[in-house]
Amino acid sequence: MKSYKITCHKCKSNNVVRIDADRSVIWGNADRIISARFRLDNQWGWQCIFCGSDDLMTEQERRVIRNPQAPDPMDIKKIVDNLKPDKPLFSMEEI
Repeated sequence: MKSYKITCHKCKSNNVVRIDADRSVIWGNADRIISARFRLDNQWGWQCIFCGSDDLMTEQERRVIRNPQAPDPMDIKKIVDNLKPDKPLFSMEEI
């Protein structure tokens, strides 16, 4: 299990999380950065409740996936076949 300091680029809010081998996130004090997701572009996406920054989904995922709770496998294939990573809105520093 590794520990990371997650910092929002917009408002500088941060949180310390631990991530284990199966990508489970163990939250520290989750009062500002409140959500995490490992995205299809192999990057972590985060959400800051303080300023509203949210990169849980890439722009490509938002455009293509019609139902985020139950994505169609063809939508996922379409994204993976033409992957376009987004610039992160958060930094993730191993500590």
